[in-house]
Amino acid sequence: AKMQSIYKKVKEEYSKGTCYPPKNLIFNAFKQCPFKKLKVVLVGQDPYIKENEAMGLCFSIPKGTKVPPSL
Repeated sequence: AKMQSIYKKVKEEYSKGTCYPPKNLIFNAFKQCPFKKLKVVLVGQDPYIKENEAMGLCFSIPKGTKVPPSL
């Protein structure tokens, strides 16, 4: 039930306006590490405020993107 409420809240926020990272990158970290190898998950809020900065990985930006001052 907890994951369902989180999913509902995330979906609601994305429906209200612009959110980062793009929807297709929300779970990017889990694409990089198989669940079988996963031991710890840190959930936080990254301070990315511009398009093309957030990519779903903490302290990471896409190649070719200027490093934001928050990093």
